[in-house]
Amino acid sequence: MATDCYRILDVDLVIESAQEPFLAAFRQDYGRFQAPLTGACNPLRVHFEDGPQGEGAFLAVDDLRHTLEGHPQAWRLAAQTLAQVVQDHLRAYTTLHAATLAQPGGALAIAGPSGAGKTTLALALMAAGWAYYSDDFCPIHRETRLVHPYPRSLWVRPGPGQMASDLTRGKVLFNLEERGFTIGGPPLPLRWLICLDGKAGQENIGKGRLRIGIRKGAEDALLAEFLSVEGTEVERASEPGALGWTVHYLREGDPTRRIKDLLQRHRDLIWNVFSLPDPHPGFTQQPVLSPIPPHDAAFHLLGDLKHDLIEAGRARTMKPGALLAHLSDLLSGVACFRLTPGPLEACLTLIHHELNGVGTP
Repeated sequence: MATDCYRILDVDLVIESAQEPFLAAFRQDYGRFQAPLTGACNPLRVHFEDGPQGEGAFLAVDDLRHTLEGHPQAWRLAAQTLAQVVQDHLRAYTTLHAATLAQPGGALAIAGPSGAGKTTLALALMAAGWAYYSDDFCPIHRETRLVHPYPRSLWVRPGPGQMASDLTRGKVLFNLEERGFTIGGPPLPLRWLICLDGKAGQENIGKGRLRIGIRKGAEDALLAEFLSVEGTEVERASEPGALGWTVHYLREGDPTRRIKDLLQRHRDLIWNVFSLPDPHPGFTQQPVLSPIPPHDAAFHLLGDLKHDLIEAGRARTMKPGALLAHLSDLLSGVACFRLTPGPLEACLTLIHHELNGVGTP
């Protein structure tokens, strides 16, 4: 039995398991957060067990037990589940779904749907001198309003001839240290937010794709429900060794609402869900960077938070109206923009100009 300890913002973890693949998978993403725990902390106690083909597999966090019985890669799912558990236990932070970079003057968050170019822009800005704070998370402390670094490992889409090392996410690990990028830094105020427009310029506009892992025995019934939604198609994941199904659906209107409702109603039958980028994003048009009010930016972020927010002093999640007001308040004083797709160099030129040359090579 091995033990790993972590301090992730205001969440402490003590992880015990005899399953090295599980420990290694979580360590690979969160290794920069490993730290000895002090006697004053009250950590979450985590335990994972596994068997052949997921027999008897479970993840226990304190008194809550997550059954992973029957999953062929239960260790990988356990690491993903634990990552979400951490997000749900952050009490002092609101975590935006955004790549986060920093300069001494403040932090920049880049928000947008999968495939809109967050990681590509972030890598280019890091090459121009920005520090890496996070690939996908922008944790803002609710009292201080400061953005804290959340430097998980960075995963990117495979290049030509590359095979994804994580077949569930369809990505490969990017070595930040090898490139000499600055990682982390002090908490900083959020000065800029760029919302990437994932629709403008897309050749496949109006369509979305999800990668879904379904529990054994539930596939036929669940897939039939997906197919009952207008414009929806399903296919088994085509990558060698990949698990799950790909669901193609219409993003707009009633089909999207029905897909979300279906995922919510049957969450106990679904191992995991990943949004996949459009197969033919259009980045050939001239990009436009336009200022937007914080309220519009908050609405852009509303449906894509990384965790449920608990109302102050109450054991229930915020309602949409209260959540929108909370996000608008957090973004007060932040320069917010919408960026439409375009060639990378043109996007960088617009960003450098609008941010008064901060980070310009």
